[in-house]
Amino acid sequence: MYAAAEGYTDVVTLLLAKGAEVNVVTDGRKVEAKVKELLAAGADPNHEYVIGYAHKTIKGRVLVLAASLGHPGIVQLLLNKGADVNAKGLISGSEHGLNYGTALEAAERANKPEVVALLRNVRPD
Repeated sequence: MYAAAEGYTDVVTLLLAKGAEVNVVTDGRKVEAKVKELLAAGADPNHEYVIGYAHKTIKGRVLVLAASLGHPGIVQLLLNKGADVNAKGLISGSEHGLNYGTALEAAERANKPEVVALLRNVRPD
């Protein structure tokens, strides 16, 4: 639902291609279970997506998005499947500029302490 609401058409396409349910009420546990299922089916934990049809050069990353939304379970699932903790993705942007950063930077900026603690314990390569 978040991907659709924010216009992340590539993410919506990927989720639908992997069997995401269209008519589901957002529940953190259900979302985490679906991410686990998608990763088990081969979804890329380092997936990079364009933020919208009109902005094909502006890209986000699923780990950065999960961190900024404050989903420690999803962040852990992505990390367990090999998500690159050092990879940068779009954190925020406006007509004044775009801000890219790592998942840790996104969690810090969004004030998500549980995710910050989780990411600080990851040892990057």
